[in-house]
Amino acid sequence: MVNFMRKSNKISLVTLKSCFLNPLNIIGVDKVSASIAKEMERYYKTADKYYERLKSHHEEAYQEYASFINRYVSKQTRILDIACGIGLSTFMLGRFAGEVTGVDISPLGIQTAKGKYGQRNVNFTCASVLDLPFPDQEYDVVSTFLAVEHFHNLPQALSEMVRVTKKGGLIIILSPNLLSPFAELYKLFDTPVKSVYLAIYKAVLLLWKSFRLKGRFRYRMPLLENRFDIISDSDAVYLSNPVDLYVWFIKNGLSVIKYQRETVWGRVFPSFATGIHIVACK
Repeated sequence: MVNFMRKSNKISLVTLKSCFLNPLNIIGVDKVSASIAKEMERYYKTADKYYERLKSHHEEAYQEYASFINRYVSKQTRILDIACGIGLSTFMLGRFAGEVTGVDISPLGIQTAKGKYGQRNVNFTCASVLDLPFPDQEYDVVSTFLAVEHFHNLPQALSEMVRVTKKGGLIIILSPNLLSPFAELYKLFDTPVKSVYLAIYKAVLLLWKSFRLKGRFRYRMPLLENRFDIISDSDAVYLSNPVDLYVWFIKNGLSVIKYQRETVWGRVFPSFATGIHIVACK
């Protein structure tokens, strides 16, 4: 009994130490293990309930994305919409662009997209962002919405996005900032101690990234459940934040023409804002 209690206390101390030193459950830098990458790809290709959930979304869910992209395009613009899901975002972009191609890793999503949203200037391709089946410098704009946090190899994904973008073209990314300290404030009344600690931890991590300017991508363990009622971003693997993306674009020879400043908090504390709004020019 005494040995069991000692063992239990030891496990509790290890768990407490892990939660304190690694509260975001970081499992890797720059890319995840091959086994996790393989499991994520299998999940997004076969999780039928995940895509049934996407089918329940209406245009309001993508309006921010479409309105943002509309600032940078014309009737002649060719857009590549990365991780388009069931294709509704691609369809909406097609209303004001010359041609839009939606790409997604899931055959389930692309099948729905082709059947429901395919039209003269909107088409769809099933492919991974890590290996896009398009020639170099093919598109004027390459964009993605609520997706980079699900990419298990950000350097490769961004390299592919840049590769297929024309010289002078744009890469546009809108996603949640999973390192935003402000996001924890919404949970303050439910879990005050944990929320305050996480807010401080995330703020310090973002400031450290901003000063070091290394552009290292950190990943957490995703929760891959094929359920209709999954918690938002529980399946996210990359701890998405604007600092990483900004540094990567600059280091790879692109200019960042838009960095945050879409909300009140984003204007005062750009890197701390709850959302990512970045436009880079090749």
